Parts: sequence; structure tokens; C-alpha cells
Amino acid sequence: MENMQHQQPTVLRTVIAGIIGLFGFLFVNRIGFKVADPILFDPNLQSPKLIAVWNEIKPLPPAHGLVATLSILVLIGIGRAFVYRWLARFWPSGFAARAIRYWLLVWFLSYFFVEFSAPFTLFGEPAGLILIEMVILGVAVMTEAFVVAGIMETSKALAAKGQSTRLG
Repeated sequence: MENMQHQQPTVLRTVIAGIIGLFGFLFVNRIGFKVADPILFDPNLQSPKLIAVWNEIKPLPPAHGLVATLSILVLIGIGRAFVYRWLARFWPSGFAARAIRYWLLVWFLSYFFVEFSAPFTLFGEPAGLILIEMVILGVAVMTEAFVVAGIMETSKALAAKGQSTRLG
């Protein structure tokens, strides 16, 4: 019952956690896919259909440079931080325990579903390449999860000690 009586982080802290967590995700994601792209887009390994959809068929996917993509991603990052804020009270206390639950929830419900519903099912992407992508996305989401949990749990720890933070 102790978890049910904890103090919620402020809306501002939640928004900031979502934005910073998202940028952690994007940073790790960018590095991971930069390293893996030569393998993921190798025509000897990859489905020609997926290569065509991603690089050739017009219009290209928004990830090819639309500014709106970043705005949408920021909203998703903030939304996921609010999901953390909402669910964390039901999870065992502790930074790592909550970060791991958040990581697995986001990774499984978002990326696992998306990778197997489109690239695998619709575009014929080989399972081995999806596995590479899932590892990259798993590490990126883990980064986001630990950043969000760190920011959100810090405010609670300080409040429990009677200290205040500028972000609440």
C-alpha cells in the first residue's frame, strides 16, 4: 500500500522527463542505426520490397526529413512519460524496478508490435535483420526508460526527504 501513497511528480517535471528521455532514445537510436544500416540495407540480405518502400517509392517516409516528425516524436515522448507517471504508483518502489518495467512495456507494446506487423508481415524483412533492429530499439528504449525514471523518481526521493526541487 505504500506505493499508492506516493507524491506525483509535477506536470512540468513529467514533460521535461519525456523530452529528455526522448532525446536519449533518439541519440542511442541514431548511433545504433548508423552502425547497422550497411547490414540492414544490404540488398543481399534485405527484402527488396522494404528497401524500395524506405528509399525509393515516392513519397518517402517522413523520417526522411520532415520537421513535423520531430514534433510528433516529442509528443510521443511526453505522452510516454505521462504513462510512466500514471503506472509507476502500481509498481514496486525503486528506480531500477520501475525503469525496467517501463522499458519492457514501451519496447514490447510499441516496437515489438510495429516491427512484426509491418516490416516482417508486409515487407518480408528477414527475421535476423528484425532481431538486429529490436536490439537497437531495446537499448534506445532502455535509455529513455532509465532517464525518465531517474527524473521522475528523483523528485519523489527529494520530496520524501523534505527537500524541494525547482521542477517539483
